Amino acid sequence: MSKIVQKQGLTDLTLSVIPTAHIDGFQVRFSEVWVHLKGKVPVQAKQISINVPLAQAEAIFDKGHLKSNRASWPEFIRGEIATYGTLIVEFYFKNLSALAGETRSAKRWVLINVRAVESNDEFISMQGIVEEFGVAKPSTRVTTREGLSRDWR
Repeated sequence: MSKIVQKQGLTDLTLSVIPTAHIDGFQVRFSEVWVHLKGKVPVQAKQISINVPLAQAEAIFDKGHLKSNRASWPEFIRGEIATYGTLIVEFYFKNLSALAGETRSAKRWVLINVRAVESNDEFISMQGIVEEFGVAKPSTRVTTREGLSRDWR
């Protein structure tokens, strides 16, 4: 993986042709992200940015042609996320992975929050929070002779 350098040239062309996902500036595969939206943001969370060319918006976000002409793409997407949550965002990531021609990958990240959806003349941008997959430490439940239970980490 390479760190993205913001400059005129190849980077701009890449953003306009294919959808991309970056975590803290490093490009990641869509298939490496598992979606499980939740409210609590852990300390070790990182920023994710997903950029989708407007020309591909319908194929990613509206295969059922439900978006009205009066709604902007960000309004439509935010409404779908508010209504369907994890389910619809997982659907978006499957569409993005297929469009990018990705094969299955081991999950490395968990998308836990979509903070913003915006658009400009070229692309739709989703900003969110991810954590590393499997970061939570497992707990061991211990039961005392008195029948009391406690989780130990």
